[in-house]
Amino acid sequence: RGDHLAADQQQRFSLFIAEHNFGPQHPGLAPALNRLAEWYEDTGQFRNARKTRERLVDIIRDNGTATDLDLIDPLLAIIESERLAGTCCSSAEQSAVRHILDTSHDISPARKAEALLKLADNLNARSKSNRAARLYNEAWALLDEKAHEQAFAQPTQLPMHKMLDDALDENVVSGRELTRMGTRRLSSIMRTNPMSLGRQVRG
Repeated sequence: RGDHLAADQQQRFSLFIAEHNFGPQHPGLAPALNRLAEWYEDTGQFRNARKTRERLVDIIRDNGTATDLDLIDPLLAIIESERLAGTCCSSAEQSAVRHILDTSHDISPARKAEALLKLADNLNARSKSNRAARLYNEAWALLDEKAHEQAFAQPTQLPMHKMLDDALDENVVSGRELTRMGTRRLSSIMRTNPMSLGRQVRG
């Protein structure tokens, strides 16, 4: 436990240095905040991770807009962190990402599809398969054939839980196989008729 506290202090000191160089609300803090949040997640400190991510979100909003594309990654990171913590349900963050994706004219199709897949993965992991299927369909429509294969043809391992006591263990993350409705059978069905995905999920 003492080793964890010493390591925490070292990680926070890096943020302290960045704050001294940039100021407490400067976008330049993003790399240090991301590193600290990742450290907290790696050691199972999900409440601290969420607070750190939320601070980054606030900084981006204060220096930009509520639909800034730079918000997507930290919001998605909060959603994943909540899943790893086994808590529910990051609905505000999911809505915020969805709003950015729906209103931004600057986001590329590939970037939008990537975010939609992450939102759908999270819903799928929470057994909300019908809602996930709609997002998978949206992502599918944005991707080319090669990207279809990369995103859907093979099952994806999705991290599910992480505990502080196992923080230094290389097997810290337990998970389960996430198919993204993308077993080869369903992937083939989607290739010919993507809208059939929802029926397969419900069937």
